[in-house]
Amino acid sequence: MNLNQLYYFKELAKERQFSKAAKNLYISQPSLSNFIKSLEKELNCQLINRNGGQITLTEYGKIFYEAAITSINSIEKSKIDIANYKRKEENIIKIASIPTAMSSYLPRIISEYKQTNKIQPKFYCYSDCSNNIYQNLEEGKIDIGICSKKVTTLI
Repeated sequence: MNLNQLYYFKELAKERQFSKAAKNLYISQPSLSNFIKSLEKELNCQLINRNGGQITLTEYGKIFYEAAITSINSIEKSKIDIANYKRKEENIIKIASIPTAMSSYLPRIISEYKQTNKIQPKFYCYSDCSNNIYQNLEEGKIDIGICSKKVTTLI
């Protein structure tokens, strides 16, 4: 079993169609089908019921889906934790900002920070839309986000 099979199974379970899942995964439908058959052979059980164009999870599939989601979430969290630790270790602050703040507000704030602090981190800045900035903040992919919409809950 490999990590791709977990991601592929997760996408198939979400889309409930081989063609849609394969398209989202940027692989061919026969490749996805072969990955799932290989996974079923390795686990020695049927994970999905194939009914024409639609699939449903078997009871085994439901059990495996929960394990796949837990594993994927754990791996994704560890990737973020490693990236955050590397940024901290390398004294990097990653900032995402809406374009208007990127060109005016942000350079001034960074300049003021550098003038008043002994520690001189490296600032990596990029512009994005508010929804993506908020999502990246939630996922821990950036340290600071400057958005244009009011957020009522923070992590």
